Amino acid sequence: MHRSLWLIPCIIVVVDQITKWSVAASMRLHESIPVLGDWFRLTYIHNPGGAFGVRWGHDGLYFLAAIIVIGWVVWHLWKHGAAVH
Repeated sequence: MHRSLWLIPCIIVVVDQITKWSVAASMRLHESIPVLGDWFRLTYIHNPGGAFGVRWGHDGLYFLAAIIVIGWVVWHLWKHGAAVH
C-alpha cells in the first residue's frame, strides 16, 4: 500500500479529536453555532452510544468492535493489497 494513503485516515482522526476537544472546552452542552449559516451548524451534544447513537450495552463492546474492524482492515490490506493505483 502506498504510504501516503495511511496519512489520510491519520489526519482525519487528529482533526476529529482536536475538534471534539475544542468544542468541549469552548461550548456549553446543546449550544449551536453557525459555521456556514443555517446550512452547517456546529452543535455540542453527547452521544451515549456508538455510530448514530446505537447502544450496544457495555462500553467495552465498542472497544472490542473497533479492534475487530481494525484487525480485519489490516488483514485485508495485507492479504489483498491496496486496490488504488
